[in-house]
Amino acid sequence: MVNLFFSLVVAAIFGVSASAYYGSENLWQYPWVETATWAIVGAGVLSETLCILMSNNLCSRAKWLRMLVCHSSECRRTS
Repeated sequence: MVNLFFSLVVAAIFGVSASAYYGSENLWQYPWVETATWAIVGAGVLSETLCILMSNNLCSRAKWLRMLVCHSSECRRTS
């Protein structure tokens, strides 16, 4: 969940910064801002999904790899 939370925070900061820089009324003229924001959120969702899928394998074998890749509560419970 840490990865997902981090990506949502980064996406929010990115969206607010773009809105402040370009102006919220002109933001529709820059479609790459929305695309980049969704890409950040998507990366967090993908990272968390990979963590869930790999957590049993990572938790049982490679502690150093688990610490780099996975921060889910599932890993903490089984270690």
